[in-house]
Amino acid sequence: MHPVPHDPEDDAAIFEASLARLVRLETVRKPLDLNHLPQPDESPDTPTLEVHLGLLVDRLLLSEGIRRVDISSRGLLLRAFWLALRDALQARLRNAQGDYTLDTKSERFPAWVAPGAVVTKQHVVAGGSLTSLVEGWWTEAKARNLKPSTHESYSNTMAGFVAYLGHDDCSRVTKSDVIGFKDHRLSTTNPRTKRPISAKTVKDNDLAGLKAVFGWAVSNGKMHGNPAENVTLKAAKPRKLRSKAFTDDEAATIVRASLNLTRGGERPETFAAKRWVPWLMAYSGARAGAVAQGRPT
Repeated sequence: MHPVPHDPEDDAAIFEASLARLVRLETVRKPLDLNHLPQPDESPDTPTLEVHLGLLVDRLLLSEGIRRVDISSRGLLLRAFWLALRDALQARLRNAQGDYTLDTKSERFPAWVAPGAVVTKQHVVAGGSLTSLVEGWWTEAKARNLKPSTHESYSNTMAGFVAYLGHDDCSRVTKSDVIGFKDHRLSTTNPRTKRPISAKTVKDNDLAGLKAVFGWAVSNGKMHGNPAENVTLKAAKPRKLRSKAFTDDEAATIVRASLNLTRGGERPETFAAKRWVPWLMAYSGARAGAVAQGRPT
């Protein structure tokens, strides 16, 4: 089969006739009140759809190399086409009235693949596992001196994502999967604190990790698109119950306790650190990690 060339005038006439039928216009030549168009039929029957839309549907099918549709599917096809055409006309009407908001209804249709054509995955160019994407990302990330803790965080996020999906195939990941995982995490209880996982954790750890790894996959030809792109979460600011600094009583309690340590089985260096690190922090204002990692110069 070869696609049948379109006759623009013929298609325009068919489209005009369909428009007239769908909005119950006795004639499209009369002046129209765009704010009060007649409503279309709610439940058109198959014979009516066949009369008014059948020829147009056949022309479109032939242009894609499809010669016929079996009888059992014909009614479903005609109704689906009628609904899509009605949505398209309503979108064009909004455009004519100055509303160019993205038509989200059109996103329900999958990409058309011609019969016998090689199927291209929605996101994936070269298939692979989600776990392998994390390791590929880390190979480059560690060259930029990113901390191993970031790798651990992103690996845990991807492991949780794989567990949520029930598979490790990056070719099957969609934006809906990422949104579902976000909602799943928000409803999960932290086993350590026994509290729900905070929105900040989901945003800064889970979503950030998925966006970074999928972004790397896109840049390196592993995926066509980032399914986590534009998926976000507005985290509430934590309530400030007190100052981050210790009170004088708290600081005195800490340094006093460091003078009353009883040595156990630790090495002398460790015992000495337990005694002197709190005092060095008190005198210098440095954090524990900075003091503990200090080296002689």
